[in-house]
Amino acid sequence: MSASSDKRRRGDLNLFVLALIANGVTTPYELKTAAVLSPGATIPALARLLKDGFVIQSKPSPRGRADHRITTEGRHYIRGGWKELSRAE
Repeated sequence: MSASSDKRRRGDLNLFVLALIANGVTTPYELKTAAVLSPGATIPALARLLKDGFVIQSKPSPRGRADHRITTEGRHYIRGGWKELSRAE
């Protein structure tokens, strides 16, 4: 697999995870159950989205659960990303 293909797949996953968060699927466990995404895929995607400022994370609860919320920048990223994916097909 080429590096550019891998980056595109990561971008697709980021968009998918961000869209799920925008629709109320806010924890890694919910991503696992609602979208059948593995923690090995979702945890790095969430870290990238946090780093890029597309989501914010709540303070973890005593059990370690942390919710994620989409930011304004994240909403802009979704709009631009879906347009980009439409053009690529």
